[in-house]
Amino acid sequence: MSVVIRNVRILSPNSSLHQATEIGIEKGLFVDPTTIKDAQVVDGQGGLLIPGLIDCRVNLREPGLEHKGTIASETRAAIAGGVTSVVATPTTDPVVDSPADVRLVLERAKASGLCRVLPTAMLTQGGEGHHLSEMAALVDAGCVALAQGNRPFGSRKIELNALKYAQSLGVGVILDSEDSDFAGGCAHAGQIGTGLGLSLNPPLSETLGLGADLDLVEATGVNAHFSRITTKNSVERIKAAKARGLQITCDVTIAHLIYSEHAIVNLDPNFHLERPLRTEEDRRANKPPSKFKAKYAALNSNTQSLIKLLVVVIVLIALGLVFHFNTDQSIPSTERFFEQRKNVQEYHEYHEYQQEDESAKKRAEKNIFLQN
Repeated sequence: MSVVIRNVRILSPNSSLHQATEIGIEKGLFVDPTTIKDAQVVDGQGGLLIPGLIDCRVNLREPGLEHKGTIASETRAAIAGGVTSVVATPTTDPVVDSPADVRLVLERAKASGLCRVLPTAMLTQGGEGHHLSEMAALVDAGCVALAQGNRPFGSRKIELNALKYAQSLGVGVILDSEDSDFAGGCAHAGQIGTGLGLSLNPPLSETLGLGADLDLVEATGVNAHFSRITTKNSVERIKAAKARGLQITCDVTIAHLIYSEHAIVNLDPNFHLERPLRTEEDRRANKPPSKFKAKYAALNSNTQSLIKLLVVVIVLIALGLVFHFNTDQSIPSTERFFEQRKNVQEYHEYHEYQQEDESAKKRAEKNIFLQN
């Protein structure tokens, strides 16, 4: 089947393709639309044509939680939102911790035939955090990464051994950094959550766990991805660690990019998240910098200082021009002052006259009303 889609915009910044256009699809491949005959024409209605999105944290529910959703239903929802690949978390019930579990996920994903499913598996057996899982067999079965989800390790030593094992296999790990002593709570530990009387989750629950995880990642050299970052402190620590050469990445949820703790003021349950919404400062820190800011940050300190100096000079010149054109040079400063005073006095006198005139009219109208 051949299709021509018209009135669409290809999203490809800094490219000649970044414009409104039409595309042709024939036998599953993009082709020149002018070469297609008898094609079905679809109106794109000004929509964006973008590469398929990848969601790096999806709970597919299956196996074990089919009453909440299945691989078929969740991948169907993903496709409807433009997501063509999903990374499946291993925290199902039972958890994905054996080669058979990985194969089950892949087979059911293939059977649904919708989007690409990339399964992950547990770092420890049963997700209990005490004994390492069969990582080599899990990788051979097709898992793309190893994770522990929101389930803590039994000790930092067990976590260290797990990361060492993963590094030796050349497979990446996904870490949900959280200190179990401070975990829990449904609201950020700030004025809003305290005022509403909600159970609180302090930023320390994330930053303490992240600090220890970064040390272990640095000690083992494993490729690590930190999931669901929420605080400015965490963002700064990850930036510093990347600058030191650590092979790490991170992600933040859409909710934490758009909303802050102010969203829970009306106790809307839609904003009750496992990782609570943080302050406005945290929200802004989670947003990726603009291209200009990124390029500016890459400059050395001397170049940055020169740019700042040039900006100050330009602002001073602009202010001088504005002052020049708004100053009447024909009137001396003393005379100008008294002229302004005279104008103000005349305005007040006119305003008082208007008020007196209005009062006289009202008295006349009242007298006429009483007489009648």
